Amino acid sequence: MSERRFVSSRKKIPKRGGVRVAGKPTVYAGILFCLIFAGAGLSGFLPSIAPWFWKSTPCEVLEFEIHDNPDEDPPFSAEARYRFDWNGKPHESGHVGIRGWKDARVPLELARKFSENPKTVCYLPDGSSESAVLLRPAPKWGSLFIIGFGASMAWLLFQGDRTRDLPEEEVMKRVLPPVALLFGIPGLLLFLNLSLPVWIESIAVLGWNETPAEIVWSELRVTHGTKSTSYRADVCYEYEAAGRTWRNNRVRAGETPESGRSAATEILRLFAVGRRTHCHVHPTRPERAVLLTSPGWVALFTLFPLPFLAIGLWTGWEALRMRAPSARVGG
Repeated sequence: MSERRFVSSRKKIPKRGGVRVAGKPTVYAGILFCLIFAGAGLSGFLPSIAPWFWKSTPCEVLEFEIHDNPDEDPPFSAEARYRFDWNGKPHESGHVGIRGWKDARVPLELARKFSENPKTVCYLPDGSSESAVLLRPAPKWGSLFIIGFGASMAWLLFQGDRTRDLPEEEVMKRVLPPVALLFGIPGLLLFLNLSLPVWIESIAVLGWNETPAEIVWSELRVTHGTKSTSYRADVCYEYEAAGRTWRNNRVRAGETPESGRSAATEILRLFAVGRRTHCHVHPTRPERAVLLTSPGWVALFTLFPLPFLAIGLWTGWEALRMRAPSARVGG
């Protein structure tokens, strides 16, 4: 008896992609929500860039003095006096333009900058000399992430609904590039501006000069959010460097993050008011100092951008691989 072989005549049907887990009303509701999310970020970002359009004019800083007040939050503020010409007439003002700073790094660096070169520019928000300010607030760059995330998710949902009947491979070719941009660009920017500087400074402080210091004041800063409460240890210390007395409140390298109550109270216990200890001071920039050389748990906080960067790199690689022409071997 001869052997019979049965071969299926059915053709292989390409696997379909697109958004198939929800109906059109659900998809469109998701798109609307994402656009509202992006709009919220836009409403916060647009007012923050208004200072970019303020009129500016050259000025000369005559005085720039830093004050610290433990009863205020932010505790560091500046008192300034500067001279400028406007509409052909000389003017003098003392408006700084920024209410204060959480830590002393920025005002101390500004004080050094103005002492080395008092020539700078001041800004006139409404074009009159009476409204002149020496500093303008920085834009809310974090809002760009909210805008990009909301807009990109809305676009992905829209494309997913349009491509529900296309082969899965074609859908992936359309979806992967924006996903790579959505995660890769914010991840890279956050890594370069958040993670890398903290790690570079954490390594650099190991070579800074160990200098005697005395704790001047210490406060527990409490921030009440809508759903949670955060705590921050604010420790101000005084030290001598480069022939003068400095005051700083940076505990570790990088920005001082919000933390839990137990971690903050432990820092306050270690650095009680009046305690004599040591800080670590930059060899050539004495306004930069830290109490502790170890980055602490802030090191884990700086790893936050890495998953975004990894997803962006992986999806970008997959998008390039799928679009690359594949070699066909003829039989």
